[in-house]
Amino acid sequence: MRKTSNKEKKTEFTSKPTETLTKSSLSSRKTLWIGITAIVLSVGYSFFLISCSQKENAEQADTFTNNVSLATYVGSKQCQSCHAEQQTQWNSSHHAQAIQEANAQTVLGNFNEATFRYNTIQSRFYKKGNDYFIETDGPDGKLTEYKVSYTFGVYPLQQYLVQFPGGRMQAIPIAWDSRKKEEGGQRWFHMYPDEKIDFKDQLHWTGPYQNWNMMCAECHSTALKKNWDPEQKAYHTEWKELSVGCESCHGPASGHIEWSKTASKETDAKKGFAFSLRSGWASDWQFADNAPIAHRIKGPNPAIENVCAACHARSSQLTDGWNASPADEFTQHHNPAVLTEPLFWATGEQHDEVYVWNTFHASKMYANGVTCVDCHNAHTGKLLASDNALCGRCHSPAVFDTPKHHFHQTATAGASCVSCHMPTRTYMGVDERRDHSFQVPRPDLSMTTQSPNACVSCHTEKNNQWAANALDKWYGNEWRQRPHWANTFHQASSGKPNADQALMTLAKDTKQSAIVRASSLSLLRREARPEVIALAQLLMQDAAPKVRSEAVKLLETVEPGERWRLANALLDDANRMVRMETVATLADMPAEQLNDTDRQRWGRALGEYEQSLRLHSDFPSNSSQLGVLYLRQQRWNEARSWLLKAIELDRKFEAGYVNLADYYRLTKNDVLAVETLNKGLEFVPKGADLRYALALAYVRLGDVNQALPLLKEAIRLSPDNVQYAYVYAVALHDKAGPLQGIAALKQALQHLPNNGDLLSLLVEWLIETRNFAEARSYSEQYAGLYPNDPAIARWKQMIP
Repeated sequence: MRKTSNKEKKTEFTSKPTETLTKSSLSSRKTLWIGITAIVLSVGYSFFLISCSQKENAEQADTFTNNVSLATYVGSKQCQSCHAEQQTQWNSSHHAQAIQEANAQTVLGNFNEATFRYNTIQSRFYKKGNDYFIETDGPDGKLTEYKVSYTFGVYPLQQYLVQFPGGRMQAIPIAWDSRKKEEGGQRWFHMYPDEKIDFKDQLHWTGPYQNWNMMCAECHSTALKKNWDPEQKAYHTEWKELSVGCESCHGPASGHIEWSKTASKETDAKKGFAFSLRSGWASDWQFADNAPIAHRIKGPNPAIENVCAACHARSSQLTDGWNASPADEFTQHHNPAVLTEPLFWATGEQHDEVYVWNTFHASKMYANGVTCVDCHNAHTGKLLASDNALCGRCHSPAVFDTPKHHFHQTATAGASCVSCHMPTRTYMGVDERRDHSFQVPRPDLSMTTQSPNACVSCHTEKNNQWAANALDKWYGNEWRQRPHWANTFHQASSGKPNADQALMTLAKDTKQSAIVRASSLSLLRREARPEVIALAQLLMQDAAPKVRSEAVKLLETVEPGERWRLANALLDDANRMVRMETVATLADMPAEQLNDTDRQRWGRALGEYEQSLRLHSDFPSNSSQLGVLYLRQQRWNEARSWLLKAIELDRKFEAGYVNLADYYRLTKNDVLAVETLNKGLEFVPKGADLRYALALAYVRLGDVNQALPLLKEAIRLSPDNVQYAYVYAVALHDKAGPLQGIAALKQALQHLPNNGDLLSLLVEWLIETRNFAEARSYSEQYAGLYPNDPAIARWKQMIP
């Protein structure tokens, strides 16, 4: 729900539409496993670098460069004749095996009449001739036979895809553990062992969130076109190659083939491609003056990061067919997630299924020019050296690979660099992945933010205080003084209002990574305060696209005309992600109020935004967002159509019902709003947002008696939601008198003791009822949180 300002909350009961650009709007109780088996490897990534040794003719090279935009895909097999070594390496990679036709060479699982029981369903795995079959629960819960069409991933687990009507491919949730038997593998297991997911659940394997076309295909094939038809509710998905092939990273290679035919090719660094993926590891990193850490003497190739990020970042896709030029700046075709809870811990380390780019982007390694291929073989995906030898290429072993540094016995797990600086977290049941934020363990921060750290992850019988004491003994107290954003992020995520100033300071600190600064902006309360508007104006000019895109969102609560004045220049921003966030922020600006030039600019940016949402409207959240966009523009028929589509895609999509009810509210039909929300409760019986929106609908109909128990239950289901508590107290105040409202606020403050919204309202009502002693006490508490709020001086005058 969009957060309203204090003034809005005090003067009206209105539901706000839910908007999202994330890949999932599901409850955080579950993790979306599908689509990542073969993307994220236990050792890292696979990339494709082609180096040609022939000389070039400069004039002909210019011709090839100019024709790159017309290049076509040729397939990985075309690369083999000139690049046999790279092709051999790639053939063994997880990229090459990301998805394969199911046959005796590719299927790893036991299909010899094997069985597996989960949630009362006994599934069976068997063969008929050369074909593989799985008998398991279908969309109606009944046992159904499904033919396996494709294998999905290879290690440490393998899933299986089956074809459904409408061009859909769905991933069976029972996976094969392909690890060695002595490691616990060679068995069937369920992706959600602690859940009881049946055919009625959002995450049942036959539903949209386990759909290959929507969740996985973008990164598990080459040059994919999803081709979703929202009217037919069908996919016409196409790809150039059924694997992550050479051209997934290099782009279409027909120009390269033409270039390779020339007699002299030395001067064309791009070799007929649109970009070069040269890493420069051997020549660009050097130790200087006996320094213990190497440094780059030449900046990294940005194309490498952009190529990798597209599939190794937690992000939402903005365009279709971006694969044609994968080295384009990442945020031209994807919008990466910021480092906020629950996806990430407050320290910025991975928590949910976030892949690795986001955390890497916040690391000192990235800041100092390290690229993915400095550590990982570009074609096999494996590490370029084993254990500490890899780190020793840039970090002097004499300084760092010694007990004087790590204080562990040599050749033990504790002496491994990655044990302390890249702790693992297990996803998909068996897949251990290393964090790529490369942080120094901070048990002191873990004590305040509850984020994990490597010390107690290994020493499970110990606690954070023990770990902190050990570090004090080894290194003194200096390690505690290293600046970190964790406490600021944690305070902001916990609703502590005094975090705002620290967030603003962090956002302006250009020594921080762009993703950390953008994350700071995302956590800042979006209220039309002068200091927030000033910050937005400053950072909308920032060099980092992600910072600009988060800065413009700070203006959401500003009056539309002023919002347009402040932000409309970003409609012409060079970066697509920034333009799209600007459109979302300015969506309710009436076009008729614009001059001809601005109307054309607005129409162009709006069209780009709509196209992106339509391309990916197979996501219920995107269909709903289209509906919200049209709601804000009062395009009523289009709004209703897309909001209905969102619910049709996922009957349990709570935000869809809330937004559709908001359509009925805005079109003056609260009776249908009530019907819609009650219908939503049939599918989402524990929906807190549904109850809150339904309560507001009853208030508008004049039936506060119906609203109050709904608000109370919404608070029980979502006790951290300040808005629910605030509105419930206001409703009680208006219905039963200020004493009832005061009691509700006090109860809410037991759970949210430092919330400024609740405290300020409580002070006002205590003054109203002449309970000056308590008013003084709570006003002093408020003053400690908001020392510069003008309300404090007014209260002092009113309290004897």
